[in-house]
Amino acid sequence: MGLKFGKTVYAALAILVLYVTSTLFVGIRGLPFFHTPKKFPLAENIVNRSLSEEERDYLLRKGTTIVRFEFDECEGGCRKIRSLLEDLASSEKEQVFLEEIKVNGLGKSFWVRITNLYKGESNLYSPSENETLDAVCNLMAKPPLTLCALRGV
Repeated sequence: MGLKFGKTVYAALAILVLYVTSTLFVGIRGLPFFHTPKKFPLAENIVNRSLSEEERDYLLRKGTTIVRFEFDECEGGCRKIRSLLEDLASSEKEQVFLEEIKVNGLGKSFWVRITNLYKGESNLYSPSENETLDAVCNLMAKPPLTLCALRGV
């Protein structure tokens, strides 16, 4: 006296086995030792170009604050801000990445866009040194004490 199974039961078992094995396969592939994170050969943290989407995503996920500086004719206040941003990027290589991009048509105006995945973004149009420093200090993951603590940020 044995149990008899119909074709429907065998089909259901086959689907169940397929489901379980595919779930295990996907779960095992998701383990960290099965894929290596992409690293980008960014030797310098100051570049004269736009970052690719992959580079940008990599840096943001790492906690880096990306500063995009767009300018055309860099004179006066623009030079001060550019120098300030370059000094900051040079002293904070692990957490600040600077894109310097020449954009025709801006004249003597310039843009500073500061982005941090965890703290947000700030777009500044021809900002002063104080406005730039306040925004950078607010958006950096670990603002440098020497630069930001005295500002009360």
